[in-house]
Amino acid sequence: MIQNSNMLPYQVASAPHGAQAAVMDVEGAYRTIPVKPDHKRFIVVRFKDEYYMDHNVPFGAGSAHGLQGEVADTTVDILYSLYIHPVIKWVDDFNIFRFPSLCGSFSLVLPRLGSAPL
Repeated sequence: MIQNSNMLPYQVASAPHGAQAAVMDVEGAYRTIPVKPDHKRFIVVRFKDEYYMDHNVPFGAGSAHGLQGEVADTTVDILYSLYIHPVIKWVDDFNIFRFPSLCGSFSLVLPRLGSAPL
């Protein structure tokens, strides 16, 4: 897994003819991670003299980066298991590459999702 986003220009410049790339930015990456139920009492927000319990990890919380990082690392692991690599990741931004194979089309190398049991 390539973690250093400074590698992106090198990866693009050295990509072989026929390479494909995609960019993925996870919108609301921090807001999609649920807070463990017994930790919700610590995630309370006061607004106009009202108190609200947050059910998802707020951006800026000390543990938010680690929690989001675990989800992002798992995403990269899944992509690698599907032979989609290299992946350059920075927080919630993913630059995903795939290269043509010696056998021809990408479909010969990359199995379709759902076509075989995992």
